[in-house]
Amino acid sequence: MVSSALETDYEVLEEIGRGGMAVVYRAREKELDREVAIKVLPSVLSFDAGFVERFQREAKTAAQLEHPSIVPIYRVGKSGNVIFFVMKLLRGQNLSAVLRERPKLTVDEVRRVLMDTASATSSPTIFCWTTTGAASSPTSASRKRQAVPLPPPARRWERRGT
Repeated sequence: MVSSALETDYEVLEEIGRGGMAVVYRAREKELDREVAIKVLPSVLSFDAGFVERFQREAKTAAQLEHPSIVPIYRVGKSGNVIFFVMKLLRGQNLSAVLRERPKLTVDEVRRVLMDTASATSSPTIFCWTTTGAASSPTSASRKRQAVPLPPPARRWERRGT
């Protein structure tokens, strides 16, 4: 159904993600001959005005943001009962896939993800608790809140060293 509804402008190639509110497909945009990601509201939800409004609000909000850690939105549309938005296709693994392979990230990896996220929300710093002194137990060490300046954001989560 999705392929036929979008076939005028897009060639849907494969499903690449699924969540509680939408399905994401890898597709080829025919006019510009480029690969894109298309996020589609499932047809069962396209009749629920609340879900449609939330889905469209998500697209409009994301389209107004411009940041290296935020995926750009190219188009919001409706074709028949298919409600969708088209965005830049990012290559590589997403964080969920990395966590399925390796349930524990290093402190530096977690810090990088948090800093990328914080920088995308326009926060100039993030705050974290640091432990000073001998820490044989959480109560034996002193803790202080420390501001951590943000480094330049990464373009995409990439597993290093492979």
